[in-house]
Amino acid sequence: MKGFGMYSINNVGWIEKEAPKAGPLDVICRPIAVAPCSSDTHVSHGGGPFENRILGHESVGEVVEVGSLVRNFKPGDRVVVNCCTPTGRLRCCRIALTTTPTTTASRPASNS
Repeated sequence: MKGFGMYSINNVGWIEKEAPKAGPLDVICRPIAVAPCSSDTHVSHGGGPFENRILGHESVGEVVEVGSLVRNFKPGDRVVVNCCTPTGRLRCCRIALTTTPTTTASRPASNS
C-alpha cells in the first residue's frame, strides 16, 4: 500500500508500506479523506526523529478489517479517525471527550 509520508526531514513523497493486519483490538480502515495536521508540517521540517512516517492522522475512512475482540465496528462502517488514542483511564475518555485528555496512548504521561 502507498501513503504520503516523510522519508526524512524535508524529504516527503509517496512511501510504500506493508499492508497492516488487525490485531485482536484493532480496526483497519481504508482512508476516504485525510487531513494533514500542523503537527505533520512540524515533523516533516525537523520537529521529530521520524523517518518513513505516513503523514495525515486525522481522517475519515471505511472499516475493512476488525480484530477478533472488536464488537462495535464491522467491515463497511464509515468512521472518523481521531488523532488521539484515548487510554480509557481518564474521566474525559470514559465520557467520550477523547480529544481533551493530556494523556493518550500516543502521548503517555511522564513518569517524572
